[in-house]
Amino acid sequence: MIFEIRHYFAFLLIIMLGFAASFHILFRRDQAVSHFDTLPHAFLKVYMSQSGLDYEERLKSHVPVTASLLNVACE
Repeated sequence: MIFEIRHYFAFLLIIMLGFAASFHILFRRDQAVSHFDTLPHAFLKVYMSQSGLDYEERLKSHVPVTASLLNVACE
């Protein structure tokens, strides 16, 4: 079964890395949001947020509209 769904997991990993990179680029210099300062931190935050994304953190940033749109697209 794992052999059959490996393409799905590879695709999911690529999507998550893409969103992690997007959040890292968006928030890397933001003082209010410190979870995305490095790419590994951003990936872990995206991975951990699959159970529920924190909208308040994105709204406090210096680019709340872009952050909110990325957040909605990530869901």
